[in-house]
Amino acid sequence: MPLQEMRYALLFTCKAMPADEMGQQMSVEGEAGDITGLDPLLTGGSAQAIGFSSLVTPEEDGSFDENGTITFPAGELHFSSPKPGAMEPSALDRLQHGMAVWQVDGGTGIFSDATGTIMSNFTVSEEGVVSDAQAAVLFLKNS
Repeated sequence: MPLQEMRYALLFTCKAMPADEMGQQMSVEGEAGDITGLDPLLTGGSAQAIGFSSLVTPEEDGSFDENGTITFPAGELHFSSPKPGAMEPSALDRLQHGMAVWQVDGGTGIFSDATGTIMSNFTVSEEGVVSDAQAAVLFLKNS
């Protein structure tokens, strides 16, 4: 079955909060409200916001592992960390800055057999507000 290359760039606004009582994992939830310019295949012709949900396991050295789901109108895209991401203080005292590279692990709908890579470049405020700029290259099976 032939593959189709698909790219997107989105800015997600999320909230990070402890996912367990010990604070050993963080849950990140949010959405990208501006989907202007996205391929209609991803949006299904809908103006609906795109959801983001992940579970982050931080390490003492500032690295972390992350896995989660990006919910498009056309289906869910699953991702995980093939290598740890990194986070460190930024030039602004109130922000942490980080980056991660995620591998695409398939999903649902048009993403059922998807592969590819997502780059995440983000900041986290003292209040747990995450601003995450993502750029992705996806490979989807044509149906």
